[in-house]
Amino acid sequence: MTDPVLSSLVRINRQRIRDLRRRLAPCGYLGVMHLIVLYVRRHPGARQEDVACFYAVDKTSVARDARRLEDMGAVTIRTPARPCSFTLAMKVMSTSWANT
Repeated sequence: MTDPVLSSLVRINRQRIRDLRRRLAPCGYLGVMHLIVLYVRRHPGARQEDVACFYAVDKTSVARDARRLEDMGAVTIRTPARPCSFTLAMKVMSTSWANT
């Protein structure tokens, strides 16, 4: 990379991602789990497609991580009659990690 500005931006982004992973590790969040929580918090009743489209990630990742979040007790998944779709709703849980 010859452009020093671009090189600096890449380095800053890499450090940001590393710090984000470190802060989310105690909560057990992996992949796009934190993005799902952020989106569902702002848009209760969001669909899998909504989250995937908003963050430009594949629906498979959203579905897999939403199931993990449900197992953790962070979200509730309601599956409608239409297959390959579900609605996410936040559960009330401790957010002490959000204040750091």
